[in-house]
Amino acid sequence: MFLLFQSDGVQQTSFLARRYCQEAIRQVSLLRPSPERDALIRLTELVLRRDK
Repeated sequence: MFLLFQSDGVQQTSFLARRYCQEAIRQVSLLRPSPERDALIRLTELVLRRDK
């Protein structure tokens, strides 16, 4: 565990997660407005904000 935090693995994973979530939101935003589309966007944002 110590070696993981010495590397940039956690930061890199966080960066990639943000990037993939941003792309997911961009793609979902192309759909016509609906409560389901909005729920998918909120879910994606929730994934980025969660602690664990």
